[in-house]
Amino acid sequence: MPDLLAGPRGQAWTTALEAAQSLGVPLTCHLAGLGAELDDRAGTWPGLYGVSDDGAVLVRPDGHVAWRAEKVAAQPAAELAAVLRGVLSLS
Repeated sequence: MPDLLAGPRGQAWTTALEAAQSLGVPLTCHLAGLGAELDDRAGTWPGLYGVSDDGAVLVRPDGHVAWRAEKVAAQPAAELAAVLRGVLSLS
């Protein structure tokens, strides 16, 4: 199952999970960074993944990054739905 990892201020991506559910894709979202669910006490996670504090990455089950959003999209659910359709070749 893929995971969506968002920066510590990426709450908008957690609400965008409706898009994955509507496509039948089991997807979970975790906030990562300083003080977030996946705590990064050094505060380096966003920089290492090339995203801002509200950006996100879609991580494949094998650990490879399938997609990256440097910052939160204007319409995160629509963006995530489009990405999942492309990555998973869904119509």
